[in-house]
Amino acid sequence: TSVQLVDKLVAEGRVLPRHRDGLVAFMASDEAEQPLEFGEGATRTKTSARAFLEGFLKELPQSVDYAERGRAEELPEAGAFQAPQGYQVDPDKARLHQQALAYQESHKCDYVTAVRAVQRKGA
Repeated sequence: TSVQLVDKLVAEGRVLPRHRDGLVAFMASDEAEQPLEFGEGATRTKTSARAFLEGFLKELPQSVDYAERGRAEELPEAGAFQAPQGYQVDPDKARLHQQALAYQESHKCDYVTAVRAVQRKGA
């Protein structure tokens, strides 16, 4: 059915979820059954609006990628933080901060514990 097709296309990321209801409503309407003709000569096509739209939607490229992504293995550069004008960021402290955040996330602990653990490892 049209509902199943549109839901499949939404799940594949080819159709945005916000367009789902409108597409389903159109494909269920009487207008979708109207004949549609276009092209000339050997390329002349006769179809219904629904059949044309279904074919068109199936050929759409993926516009949303729902794949789960893991955290990058490498930590961001220490200079990735933009300090306010007139101030500088100590690259070693920025690196410590990034490592502590990673430790905190993987060990489910508070920030201070993570900083201390990272400092002990580096000493």
